[in-house]
Order: sequence, then structure tokens, then C-alpha cells
Amino acid sequence: MARLPAAIAAKSQRAVTHAHDAYGRFEGWLEPRPRTAAFVQLVRNVIKSQGETRASLAAAGAAFWLVIAIFPTITAVITIFGLVVDQQDLANALDDLGSQRQGSIGAAISRQIAALSASPTGSLSLGLIVSLAFSLWAVSNGTYNLLRAIRLSYGLGPQTYVTARYRGVVAGLATVFAIGVIALASSEIGAIDANLPGWAKALVAVFIYVPLTLLVVGGFIALLYRYGVSRRTGIFALLPGAVSATIALVLLVTLLSWVFAQFGNDSAVYGVAAGAVSGLIGVYTAIYIVVLGAIINAQWPSELRVANLWPRRKNRKSSG
Repeated sequence: MARLPAAIAAKSQRAVTHAHDAYGRFEGWLEPRPRTAAFVQLVRNVIKSQGETRASLAAAGAAFWLVIAIFPTITAVITIFGLVVDQQDLANALDDLGSQRQGSIGAAISRQIAALSASPTGSLSLGLIVSLAFSLWAVSNGTYNLLRAIRLSYGLGPQTYVTARYRGVVAGLATVFAIGVIALASSEIGAIDANLPGWAKALVAVFIYVPLTLLVVGGFIALLYRYGVSRRTGIFALLPGAVSATIALVLLVTLLSWVFAQFGNDSAVYGVAAGAVSGLIGVYTAIYIVVLGAIINAQWPSELRVANLWPRRKNRKSSG
């Protein structure tokens, strides 16, 4: 028994030695491969930076306020777009975007949409303007915290309160208009899609809807990064994080859809609050992915920048 600690210490030392040798061999393998080494260093920098910037905490704060802002956002969308389009058509379009899973946030949103559509907006009045102002202020709380999380991920200092709030309100208003336009466009596309045969629906979905959705999501994330940093940034500097975040979000949605299809609801774990808790976790994970994309942009090494190819092409062209 007395020899047991010595044996454990010897095995531990051998494990440390093997790990050190493996690390040395890996570094030696990377040395003649600069692009692979740059990518490995990127992963290391992202892991280190997300800890130093407390990205998970920033994402949690932004997710909390964004979940709270969901219902005021729906109210603002119906209030604004209800002045120019049929309110029931708008309600149906928004309802199609949400989840109908029992007890979920999407189901709660559907109930709110039904209640709002039951009381017509009518014309613009003082009471409507005040209600809309409060809704937009609540929406701006979510965008304000999301923009602050993105700036933190880039290693940028905080803006003045007035500037940050102003930018949050602008981003919130843009979000409201974007959701309204997407909902109406989705409704029109759905009406056209309903008249297509089954094989045509599959082809349109694969070659049009999926690429268009990825382009819209990636473009929105890139614009979010550009607006968040609030300085001149080239498109190539935004693409790595935007593309990475878009792919990760697609994988997240696919995984969640598969989990719910295989295991049903999660009320056995979270009880009556299952829908709300799952929604919070989903929103937090999505925001965390977006924040990690911002960190990737901030840490992306020059050896991997696509923009570096352009000067070479220009030189080649001029020399020819």
C-alpha cells in the first residue's frame, strides 16, 4: 500500500511526458504548414478571448433582454404595419414564423398576435404613438445589450450611454421593420408555394429557399457586426464570423428539430415552464454563437484573410 502513491506519481509523470512529446510533435507538424498553423492559433485565440471577455455572460445578458423584447417587438410590428396592410393578413404571416409547440414561447406569441389582431389599429392617434414608443423602447433594450456584447467581443470599449442608447433604438426599429417585411414576404412565398406540385416544391426549397435563407441570415449577422463596431470595416473582415455563425445556427436549429422530433417535449425535465426555459436556452445559445462569430472576426489572422488575394490579382493584372 505504501508503494501505491509512488506508482501513481510515476504513471502521472509518464502521462505528462507523453503529452509534452505529443504537443511537440504537433507543433513540429504545424511548422511547415503556415495556414494550418494560423487556423489552429485562431482556435486557441478564440477560446482564450471568449474567457477573457466573458462572452458567455454577455450573451446571457443579451439573451435575457431579447426574450423580454420579443413581445413588444410583435406589438410594434403589428402596430406599424397594421396601418398600411390588412392586420389579419399580417397576424397570419407572423403566426407562420413562430413555433406552435404547446407551452413554448412561440405559442405564447401566437396568443398575443391573436389578441392584437382582434383589436384593429385604425388610424394613427396619440395613444397609439405612446404605445408604440414604449414598445420600441422595450425592443431597444434587447438590441442595446446585443450591440454591447458584440463590441465587447471585438475588444472595443463601451460607448457613451446616449450614443449606445440611440444606436440601440435605431437597431430596434430596423429589426421591427425587418421582421414585418420578412413575415409578409414569407406569406406571399407560401401562397405561391401552395400552388406548386410536390416535386417542384422540393426543387424550389433546395435551390432557392435554403440558399436565400442562408444569404439573408448571413447578411443580417454581417450587418449586425458592422453596426456594432461602429467603424469602417471591409466585407472580408466580416465574412469569417458571419459565415461561421450562420453555419452554427443552421446546425443548432437542425439539432433542436431532431431532438424534439425524437424525444417529444421536455416537460419531464422543466415541468410547466418547459417551453419558456427551452426558449431561453435556445435564444442564449443563438446569441452566444453570434458573439463567438464576432470574436472570430476580431481574432482572424492575416494569413487566412481572403482579402489578401486581391492585391496579388491586381498586380498580376497590371503586370500583364
